[in-house]
Amino acid sequence: MQPAEAGVSLAVWQGWGVISVMAALIALLATVLAWLLPFPDRSLSTQLANYPDRMALKDRLGAASPFDAWLVTMRRLGEWLDDWFGAPFSGQSFERCLAIAFIFPISLLTLTLITNGIAIEKISWLQVLVFAAAFVLIASVILVAFRNLVRLIEHAWTTFGGDSALAETISRVVLGGFAFMIAFSIAFAVASAFSGHQNNATSVMGAMAGGFALAFGLTMAFALAGAVLFSITVAVLAGAALAFASEFTFLLFLFFILLPITNASVDWLSWAATRTLIRKEETAEPNLKGRVTVFGVIVGTFLSGLLLMIVLALVLPNTLEVLNLALTSADLPRFNWEALMNKALYAPWSEGLFVTGMLMTPLVPAAVHLIVGLSGVLARFTPGARTVAQSISDHPEVSLTQQEQGPVKITLILARLWYLVAAMVTVAIITGTGALLSLMHAPVGQFLSSAAVCATSWSHGKCGWF
Repeated sequence: MQPAEAGVSLAVWQGWGVISVMAALIALLATVLAWLLPFPDRSLSTQLANYPDRMALKDRLGAASPFDAWLVTMRRLGEWLDDWFGAPFSGQSFERCLAIAFIFPISLLTLTLITNGIAIEKISWLQVLVFAAAFVLIASVILVAFRNLVRLIEHAWTTFGGDSALAETISRVVLGGFAFMIAFSIAFAVASAFSGHQNNATSVMGAMAGGFALAFGLTMAFALAGAVLFSITVAVLAGAALAFASEFTFLLFLFFILLPITNASVDWLSWAATRTLIRKEETAEPNLKGRVTVFGVIVGTFLSGLLLMIVLALVLPNTLEVLNLALTSADLPRFNWEALMNKALYAPWSEGLFVTGMLMTPLVPAAVHLIVGLSGVLARFTPGARTVAQSISDHPEVSLTQQEQGPVKITLILARLWYLVAAMVTVAIITGTGALLSLMHAPVGQFLSSAAVCATSWSHGKCGWF
């Protein structure tokens, strides 16, 4: 079985129909990580009960000018990022980026497989719609199940006299082990398909069961003895992988360890750069200088993202060359990353979508910045927004009654649809810029390709620039 065919069979197994096991696994992993990495409480009830948040919502709904609404939205975004990420260059920030990096490559790989499946007419649009619907349904069920599971664990612990705070910690340890096992099983499934050694659902599920068993041992090592023993265990497993090496094993390490850590490192720098610029924007005044500052921050976030995209284009192939050294020492075929690079060069939005998506992750913080800012400006166009804004009192002691909160919450929920519009505008700007560069025959793709080859010249001795 060819890798492409194996990948398509992984995305749409005949035995499972169009509801792919990959949708279930990705939804499961994303939900667990969302529980492990708690987001700040931003429920509408909480915001409406807090005076500064209530005023910020009022400004977004039309009480302030569009530029003031942008500034208010950016201040709230900065506060949220500080709460969730912690300090820009902190370990917590890297942990958050690593959690995202666990999901992103697999999600992007699944999207690439589906796109290629449509192109070669092995997957229909109806199947894609059912796949997406199944993903949403599975994620919803998992969310409810995990909420009940955490409550059950906490209730059981406190029933036997345990401390409630400790019960929450135990819940997170259990879910952390579960997340680790799910991530490992996804990597097993992907590595099985792309090594060409497993070509049916039963074989891949067997590999996943092995992944669960191995991950369970690693999880217990981490939970019982901490990060030191965990690191030693991983090192021992890496040595065992060299001793009993196979293409499957190395692909497993590629998808589960190398790619997430490499991408997370660059994304960590990208988020730090964007957040540093947002802090300058938060202090802008509603005047000409402030408008210039905001425009400069928008441009600066995208320029920093582009710079780090070049850095990632240099780092990723070097990571793969390190993998190739291990493969060569084990007398196994080298990982042909040059072929993937050429696909990204000549077919960036179809066959090379996986590489293109991986390289564009440093632009995500800049895109989020623009999407959130635009949505804050566009919220005023929500039906009934002006009326709702007038119903919110400016007096700190006058809050909304339960009856008054109803129409306000409905309007604010409808206003969230502007995130979709803002996302489409942002994507249009990025793709439009790419199309303009293409019309101008700017050799962006060739530059990144040549840079990647030259950056790894220590391994193969080739560089077109010299």
